[in-house]
Amino acid sequence: MEELRFNPDFLAYLALVLIHQQNELDSHRAVAGLLLKNSINARDLSQENASEGEKQAVAYVKSTILAGLQDKDQMIRQTVGAVITSLLTAEQPGGWPEALEALTTGKGSQDMNVVEVSSH
Repeated sequence: MEELRFNPDFLAYLALVLIHQQNELDSHRAVAGLLLKNSINARDLSQENASEGEKQAVAYVKSTILAGLQDKDQMIRQTVGAVITSLLTAEQPGGWPEALEALTTGKGSQDMNVVEVSSH
């Protein structure tokens, strides 16, 4: 069976829509996030044979996605949580300490929305 490859540009685009396209409908942003999550789940990111483009796209997603923990919309925060879970599952243990730190810090936040998504 041939290995599934995703277009790294599309992966980065989905993260951009989910996190930065505040003028877009929240439902459209959430769909972008679900497509992002599914793309991450369909690919073993820990494999050494990932292309340089894939590595760069995943690095962009990681650098972008944590900002979504503070989004005003609950559906977006939940979608961001699902993407983070997929990324953490795909990583080697300890491969993304920034996410674990953000989630741990989020549990002590004064913003109850951040506490909610950090606890799930």
